[in-house]
Amino acid sequence: MVRFYRGNSTDKLNIILKNDYSLQKKVQQGKEVYLLKAEGRQKNTVLKFNLTLEPQASFFLINENGLMPMADNTNSYYYSIPHFKTTGTLKLNDKTYQVNQNPGDAWMDHQWGDFNLDSNGWEWFGVRLNNGIVANIFLIFNFNDNNVIGGLANLILPSGEKRFISYQDMEVIREDYWLDPVLSILYPTTYKINIPSIGLSFTNVAVFPEQEKHGYWEGYCEVSGSYNQQEVTGFSYTEIVYHNPTLSVLASFESKLRAEEGGFKLDPMR
Repeated sequence: MVRFYRGNSTDKLNIILKNDYSLQKKVQQGKEVYLLKAEGRQKNTVLKFNLTLEPQASFFLINENGLMPMADNTNSYYYSIPHFKTTGTLKLNDKTYQVNQNPGDAWMDHQWGDFNLDSNGWEWFGVRLNNGIVANIFLIFNFNDNNVIGGLANLILPSGEKRFISYQDMEVIREDYWLDPVLSILYPTTYKINIPSIGLSFTNVAVFPEQEKHGYWEGYCEVSGSYNQQEVTGFSYTEIVYHNPTLSVLASFESKLRAEEGGFKLDPMR
Protein backbone atom coordinates (compact mmCIF):
# COMPACT_ATOMS: atom_id res chain seq x y z
CA MET A 1 0.00 0.00 0.00
CA VAL A 2 1.22 3.49 -0.86
CA ARG A 3 -0.28 6.59 0.74
CA PHE A 4 -0.03 10.06 -0.76
CA TYR A 5 -0.75 13.09 1.41
CA ARG A 6 -0.32 15.99 -1.00
CA GLY A 7 -0.93 16.44 -4.69
CA ASN A 8 -0.48 18.95 -7.44
CA SER A 9 -3.83 18.79 -9.23
CA THR A 10 -7.24 19.97 -8.07
CA ASP A 11 -9.45 18.72 -10.90
CA LYS A 12 -8.09 15.20 -11.49
CA LEU A 13 -5.92 12.58 -9.87
CA ASN A 14 -2.39 13.38 -11.05
CA ILE A 15 0.12 13.29 -8.20
CA ILE A 16 3.88 13.63 -8.54
CA LEU A 17 6.21 13.71 -5.54
CA LYS A 18 9.85 14.73 -6.14
CA ASN A 19 9.84 12.81 -9.44
CA ASP A 20 10.19 9.58 -7.43
CA TYR A 21 6.47 8.80 -7.07
CA SER A 22 3.49 9.33 -9.31
CA LEU A 23 -0.15 8.26 -9.24
CA GLN A 24 -2.57 8.96 -12.08
CA LYS A 25 -6.14 7.94 -12.80
CA LYS A 26 -6.93 7.27 -16.46
CA VAL A 27 -9.36 5.42 -18.72
CA GLN A 28 -7.89 2.49 -20.65
CA GLN A 29 -10.04 0.32 -22.93
CA GLY A 30 -13.16 1.79 -21.37
CA LYS A 31 -12.07 1.03 -17.78
CA GLU A 32 -10.85 3.35 -15.06
CA VAL A 33 -7.36 2.40 -13.86
CA TYR A 34 -4.73 3.85 -11.58
CA LEU A 35 -1.13 4.10 -12.84
CA LEU A 36 1.38 3.92 -10.01
CA LYS A 37 5.12 4.44 -10.41
CA ALA A 38 7.68 4.70 -7.63
CA GLU A 39 11.40 4.49 -7.01
CA GLY A 40 13.18 4.16 -3.69
CA ARG A 41 16.84 3.94 -2.75
CA GLN A 42 18.61 2.91 0.44
CA LYS A 43 22.36 2.45 0.50
CA ASN A 44 23.12 -0.03 -2.31
CA THR A 45 19.51 -1.11 -2.90
CA VAL A 46 17.22 0.35 -5.56
CA LEU A 47 13.55 -0.60 -5.78
CA LYS A 48 11.32 0.46 -8.66
CA PHE A 49 7.77 -0.48 -9.55
CA ASN A 50 5.43 0.36 -12.38
CA LEU A 51 1.91 -0.90 -11.75
CA THR A 52 -1.54 -0.67 -13.28
CA LEU A 53 -4.33 -1.02 -10.74
CA GLU A 54 -7.87 -1.83 -11.92
CA PRO A 55 -10.56 -1.62 -9.22
CA GLN A 56 -12.45 -4.89 -8.69
CA ALA A 57 -14.93 -3.46 -6.19
CA SER A 58 -16.82 -0.24 -5.74
CA PHE A 59 -15.93 2.44 -3.20
CA PHE A 60 -16.32 1.33 0.41
CA LEU A 61 -17.63 4.44 2.16
CA ILE A 62 -16.25 4.70 5.69
CA ASN A 63 -18.83 5.37 8.42
CA GLU A 64 -21.51 4.24 5.93
CA ASN A 65 -21.77 7.55 4.06
CA GLY A 66 -18.10 8.54 3.79
CA LEU A 67 -18.47 11.47 6.21
CA MET A 68 -17.04 11.60 9.74
CA PRO A 69 -17.50 14.66 11.96
CA MET A 70 -14.21 15.60 13.63
CA ALA A 71 -13.17 17.96 16.42
CA ASP A 72 -13.75 21.73 16.25
CA ASN A 73 -16.64 21.40 13.78
CA THR A 74 -14.42 19.95 11.05
CA ASN A 75 -15.07 16.96 8.81
CA SER A 76 -13.27 14.02 7.26
CA TYR A 77 -14.33 12.45 3.98
CA TYR A 78 -13.08 8.90 3.57
CA TYR A 79 -13.44 5.84 1.34
CA SER A 80 -11.47 2.67 0.62
CA ILE A 81 -11.03 0.54 -2.49
CA PRO A 82 -9.93 -2.81 -1.04
CA HIS A 83 -9.55 -4.91 -4.22
CA PHE A 84 -7.59 -4.27 -7.42
CA LYS A 85 -6.43 -6.31 -10.36
CA THR A 86 -2.72 -5.51 -10.25
CA THR A 87 -0.31 -5.88 -13.18
CA GLY A 88 3.11 -4.48 -14.02
CA THR A 89 6.71 -4.85 -12.96
CA LEU A 90 8.78 -4.62 -9.80
CA LYS A 91 12.54 -4.18 -10.14
CA LEU A 92 14.95 -4.84 -7.28
CA ASN A 93 18.43 -3.68 -8.29
CA ASP A 94 19.03 -5.47 -11.61
CA LYS A 95 16.33 -8.13 -11.29
CA THR A 96 12.82 -7.54 -12.68
CA TYR A 97 9.72 -9.36 -11.41
CA GLN A 98 6.39 -9.54 -13.25
CA VAL A 99 3.32 -8.68 -11.20
CA ASN A 100 0.00 -10.25 -12.22
CA GLN A 101 -2.47 -10.47 -9.38
CA ASN A 102 -6.23 -10.85 -9.84
CA PRO A 103 -8.07 -9.77 -7.74
CA GLY A 104 -4.73 -8.84 -6.22
CA ASP A 105 -3.65 -7.57 -2.84
CA ALA A 106 -3.57 -3.84 -3.58
CA TRP A 107 -5.67 -1.54 -1.39
CA MET A 108 -6.22 2.20 -1.72
CA ASP A 109 -7.49 4.63 0.91
CA HIS A 110 -8.54 8.21 0.17
CA GLN A 111 -9.17 10.57 3.08
CA TRP A 112 -9.41 14.33 2.99
CA GLY A 113 -11.07 17.23 4.78
CA ASP A 114 -10.44 20.33 6.90
CA PHE A 115 -9.59 18.40 10.09
CA ASN A 116 -6.31 18.62 12.01
CA LEU A 117 -4.82 15.66 13.88
CA ASP A 118 -1.65 17.35 15.15
CA SER A 119 -2.66 16.78 18.76
CA ASN A 120 -3.88 13.22 18.21
CA GLY A 121 -2.43 9.84 17.39
CA TRP A 122 -4.02 6.90 15.67
CA GLU A 123 -3.76 3.20 14.97
CA TRP A 124 -5.16 1.99 11.65
CA PHE A 125 -5.60 -1.53 10.27
CA GLY A 126 -6.52 -2.42 6.68
CA VAL A 127 -7.37 -6.12 6.96
CA ARG A 128 -8.15 -8.77 4.34
CA LEU A 129 -9.14 -12.29 5.46
CA ASN A 130 -9.29 -15.52 3.48
CA ASN A 131 -13.06 -15.86 4.00
CA GLY A 132 -13.68 -12.58 2.17
CA ILE A 133 -13.92 -10.22 5.14
CA VAL A 134 -12.54 -6.74 4.53
CA ALA A 135 -12.00 -4.48 7.53
CA ASN A 136 -10.94 -0.86 7.89
CA ILE A 137 -10.39 -0.36 11.62
CA PHE A 138 -8.99 2.67 13.38
CA LEU A 139 -8.64 4.28 16.80
CA ILE A 140 -7.94 7.96 17.45
CA PHE A 141 -6.50 8.97 20.81
CA ASN A 142 -5.19 11.98 22.67
CA PHE A 143 -1.40 12.26 22.68
CA ASN A 144 -1.28 13.57 26.23
CA ASP A 145 -3.17 10.92 28.17
CA ASN A 146 -3.64 8.02 25.69
CA ASN A 147 -7.42 8.22 26.08
CA VAL A 148 -9.26 6.93 23.01
CA ILE A 149 -11.49 9.73 21.70
CA GLY A 150 -12.87 8.04 18.58
CA GLY A 151 -12.67 5.06 16.32
CA LEU A 152 -14.62 2.71 14.11
CA ALA A 153 -14.55 -0.78 12.62
CA ASN A 154 -15.83 -0.70 9.04
CA LEU A 155 -16.40 -4.22 7.72
CA ILE A 156 -17.60 -6.06 4.65
CA LEU A 157 -18.69 -9.54 5.74
CA PRO A 158 -18.54 -12.72 3.59
CA SER A 159 -22.23 -12.23 2.73
CA GLY A 160 -21.49 -8.76 1.38
CA GLU A 161 -23.23 -7.10 4.33
CA LYS A 162 -21.53 -3.93 5.55
CA ARG A 163 -21.20 -3.27 9.27
CA PHE A 164 -20.02 -0.16 11.11
CA ILE A 165 -19.09 -0.75 14.74
CA SER A 166 -18.04 1.89 17.28
CA TYR A 167 -14.70 1.63 19.06
CA GLN A 168 -16.72 1.32 22.26
CA ASP A 169 -17.96 -2.08 21.07
CA MET A 170 -14.58 -3.57 20.22
CA GLU A 171 -11.48 -4.48 22.20
CA VAL A 172 -7.93 -3.67 21.08
CA ILE A 173 -5.14 -5.20 23.18
CA ARG A 174 -1.45 -4.41 22.58
CA GLU A 175 0.50 -7.56 23.42
CA ASP A 176 4.08 -6.88 22.30
CA TYR A 177 6.26 -3.90 21.42
CA TRP A 178 9.36 -2.95 19.47
CA LEU A 179 11.72 -0.14 20.49
CA ASP A 180 13.10 1.92 17.61
CA PRO A 181 16.83 1.98 18.49
CA VAL A 182 17.41 5.33 16.76
CA LEU A 183 14.42 7.40 17.90
CA SER A 184 13.69 5.51 21.16
CA ILE A 185 10.02 5.29 20.21
CA LEU A 186 8.05 2.28 21.39
CA TYR A 187 5.64 0.78 18.83
CA PRO A 188 3.17 -2.09 19.34
CA THR A 189 3.94 -5.01 17.01
CA THR A 190 1.30 -7.50 18.16
CA TYR A 191 -2.39 -6.65 18.58
CA LYS A 192 -5.38 -8.73 19.63
CA ILE A 193 -8.63 -7.30 18.23
CA ASN A 194 -12.03 -8.58 19.36
CA ILE A 195 -15.38 -7.54 17.87
CA PRO A 196 -17.90 -9.70 19.77
CA SER A 197 -21.05 -8.47 18.00
CA ILE A 198 -20.02 -10.18 14.75
CA GLY A 199 -18.03 -13.07 16.26
CA LEU A 200 -14.66 -11.82 14.96
CA SER A 201 -11.41 -12.13 16.90
CA PHE A 202 -7.91 -11.98 15.46
CA THR A 203 -4.25 -11.36 16.21
CA ASN A 204 -2.33 -8.85 14.08
CA VAL A 205 1.44 -9.48 14.11
CA ALA A 206 4.16 -7.49 12.32
CA VAL A 207 6.05 -9.67 9.83
CA PHE A 208 9.17 -7.91 11.07
CA PRO A 209 9.38 -4.98 13.50
CA GLU A 210 11.69 -2.59 11.63
CA GLN A 211 9.02 -0.90 9.51
CA GLU A 212 9.21 2.59 11.02
CA LYS A 213 9.13 5.48 8.56
CA HIS A 214 9.90 9.10 9.50
CA GLY A 215 8.40 9.03 12.97
CA TYR A 216 5.53 6.62 12.51
CA TRP A 217 5.24 2.88 12.04
CA GLU A 218 3.63 1.59 8.85
CA GLY A 219 3.99 -1.99 7.71
CA TYR A 220 2.85 -5.43 6.63
CA CYS A 221 1.32 -7.78 9.22
CA GLU A 222 -0.01 -11.33 9.32
CA VAL A 223 -3.48 -11.98 10.72
CA SER A 224 -4.94 -15.13 12.27
CA GLY A 225 -8.02 -15.77 14.35
CA SER A 226 -11.64 -16.86 14.10
CA TYR A 227 -14.95 -15.70 12.68
CA ASN A 228 -18.05 -17.34 14.13
CA GLN A 229 -15.76 -20.05 15.54
CA GLN A 230 -14.25 -20.80 12.11
CA GLU A 231 -10.50 -20.32 11.63
CA VAL A 232 -9.45 -17.39 9.44
CA THR A 233 -6.11 -16.11 8.23
CA GLY A 234 -5.03 -13.12 6.21
CA PHE A 235 -2.90 -10.01 6.24
CA SER A 236 -3.12 -6.36 7.09
CA TYR A 237 -1.40 -3.09 6.46
CA THR A 238 -1.05 -1.32 9.79
CA GLU A 239 -0.23 2.30 10.59
CA ILE A 240 0.74 3.57 14.06
CA VAL A 241 1.38 7.18 14.92
CA TYR A 242 3.52 7.28 18.05
CA HIS A 243 1.83 7.57 21.41
CA ASN A 244 3.24 7.26 24.90
CA PRO A 245 2.56 3.74 26.15
CA THR A 246 1.03 3.43 29.58
CA LEU A 247 3.49 3.56 32.45
CA SER A 248 2.84 -0.11 33.24
CA VAL A 249 3.93 -1.06 29.73
CA LEU A 250 6.99 1.19 30.03
CA ALA A 251 7.94 -0.37 33.36
CA SER A 252 7.63 -3.91 31.99
CA PHE A 253 9.55 -3.12 28.81
CA GLU A 254 12.20 -1.15 30.66
CA SER A 255 12.87 -4.11 32.97
CA LYS A 256 13.37 -6.34 29.94
CA LEU A 257 15.73 -3.84 28.30
CA ARG A 258 17.68 -3.34 31.51
CA ALA A 259 18.26 -7.08 31.74
CA GLU A 260 19.22 -7.40 28.06
CA GLU A 261 21.16 -4.20 27.46
CA GLY A 262 22.54 -3.23 30.84
CA GLY A 263 20.76 -0.13 31.97
CA PHE A 264 18.96 1.45 28.99
CA LYS A 265 16.19 3.69 30.34
CA LEU A 266 13.07 4.85 28.50
CA ASP A 267 11.78 8.38 28.94
CA PRO A 268 7.98 8.22 29.52
CA MET A 269 7.69 11.95 28.82
CA ARG A 270 9.13 11.69 25.30
